[in-house]
Amino acid sequence: MKRAAFLAIILLIASGCRSTHQISQNPVKMDFERDEVWVLTGMRQKEINYKDDEERITIQFNPETHNFAGYSGCNRYFGDYDYKQESEFEGELRLSRIGSTKMMCPDENMKLEDTFLPLLGKTTHCTITAYKLKLMQGSKVLLEFEKL
Repeated sequence: MKRAAFLAIILLIASGCRSTHQISQNPVKMDFERDEVWVLTGMRQKEINYKDDEERITIQFNPETHNFAGYSGCNRYFGDYDYKQESEFEGELRLSRIGSTKMMCPDENMKLEDTFLPLLGKTTHCTITAYKLKLMQGSKVLLEFEKL
């Protein structure tokens, strides 16, 4: 009897450890979080390479106010967003009322910014996981970000 109880306890402990391990390997359902900074790593399927001293292009979402903001390579930008989750890691995303400051910068930065900002307005969908965010137009990836 003691042996059967001991065996049952060992099996429960082992199965509990196994299921906990499996759960920890599964991805977690994600949504935008306040003050979470995303850094641009790709634009139109091309990798973005920053110089060591260069400020990164970023985006942040505020789910409480449905606003977003960031740095676009030369200027600060901002706008509103609507997000509707469609599946575990995908959703419809519309960025609207996009505005920015109007400072002058080196031509290289301005060119990058002039490409980046219009792509925000073309966004219709996104995929989001713990560390990656992709802004898409339909199934076409426009912008790729990693969590800072």
